[in-house]
Amino acid sequence: MKKYLGSSISAYCAVMLLIFSVFPIGFGIFAISCERSIATFFLLAMCLCCCIGCIFYMWFYRSQLFSWGDFRDKAVYVHTLFQKEFSLDYDKCKGCGIGMYRHAFMNSKNSILGSNVYFIFMSLDYFPEKYRMQINLWKPSQTQIKVQFSKKLYSYLMTVLPKKQAMMLKGDYERYIKHK
Repeated sequence: MKKYLGSSISAYCAVMLLIFSVFPIGFGIFAISCERSIATFFLLAMCLCCCIGCIFYMWFYRSQLFSWGDFRDKAVYVHTLFQKEFSLDYDKCKGCGIGMYRHAFMNSKNSILGSNVYFIFMSLDYFPEKYRMQINLWKPSQTQIKVQFSKKLYSYLMTVLPKKQAMMLKGDYERYIKHK
């Protein structure tokens, strides 16, 4: 089962960063071709700075924005743009479960305009509990991944995970999602 290792919000950010890294170049070239003046050269420089900033951001956060996982019987194989593929063996994961964060208007915790975003995480190290309710602050790496929760992925993982990891995931499911 192949799955994007992020949320719908991070997919939106990835698309918008791609747009903001390409569109300003065309706009700057169009502006400079219409009139050559100090203002249009300044505008071109600002457009290039925007493009370069977006490219650097995409490069440093590519593991959050441009990663997908191939969940198989014994391991998940992680593919990231411009990075070597790696895998996490299920039986070596010491941390496996469900975390969440509140995606709300202006970061208000009690906002009715927000929603809870749940993730399934897997880590070769023990999971730090301080990130359980702030999973968005927990950064993926070559030893840990997170993927937005889906019932289909949860059901699949329950069939392939070793007993210990399946029990951790099932306990978190019953605690955080089943009763909501």
